[in-house]
Amino acid sequence: MIRNLSAFFILFLGSVHFLHSTESDLACSIDKLKVEALPCDSMNIFFAELSFEVDDPGVNGFLVRGNGVVYDTFEYGEVSYEIGPLSGDCSTIYQFTVEDIDDPDCEAYYEFDLPVCCTPPECKIQVDDVVQLACDSSGFRQIQFSIITENIGSLGFDIFFMGVPIAHFDYGFTNYVISLPGDAYFTLKIADTE
Repeated sequence: MIRNLSAFFILFLGSVHFLHSTESDLACSIDKLKVEALPCDSMNIFFAELSFEVDDPGVNGFLVRGNGVVYDTFEYGEVSYEIGPLSGDCSTIYQFTVEDIDDPDCEAYYEFDLPVCCTPPECKIQVDDVVQLACDSSGFRQIQFSIITENIGSLGFDIFFMGVPIAHFDYGFTNYVISLPGDAYFTLKIADTE
C-alpha cells in the first residue's frame, strides 16, 4: 500500500512541474520586428510599414510608440501595419516600439539607421578653373573648365547659351572643353540634366 502512494506522489509532482513549464511557454513574445519607410508623397510625408511575429499575445492588441509619442494601437492578426503620416524631414531618426497592451514587458524595438529624407538634397554645380585656350582656325575659342558638384544626377549636365542648350557632358572628368564663337564675353548656364 505504501508503494502505491509513493508512486502517486511522484506522478503528482511530475504533473506540477509539467504545468509550470507550460505556463512559462505561454509568455508573450514579439520577435523579428521589421520596419520599412514607404515612398514619400508630394507633401513630404511617408508611412512606415511594420511587420513582426508574436507568440501568445494579449487579447487587447498592441500599441506602437516611438520618438516620444504613441503612433497608434492595433489588433493582432494582420501581416503588416502602417504607421503615419510621418515627416520625411531629413533629420529625425524614427524609432518604433511594438508593445503588447496586456503585457508591457512583451515588446520589440526598431530604429532607422538614417533619417528619412523626402526632399532630395539640393543639386549644386560650381564652375572652377576656367582657362581660355587658343582660337581654332574657324575663329572659335576654346574654354577649358572643371566643375565641383554635390548631389548630382546620373545623366550628366547641359550648358545653355541664351536659354538654348549648346553642349552636353557626362560627369566624372577632370576638365571639360567647349568652343565659343569670336572673342566676345558670354554668360553661360550649367544645369544638371535631371
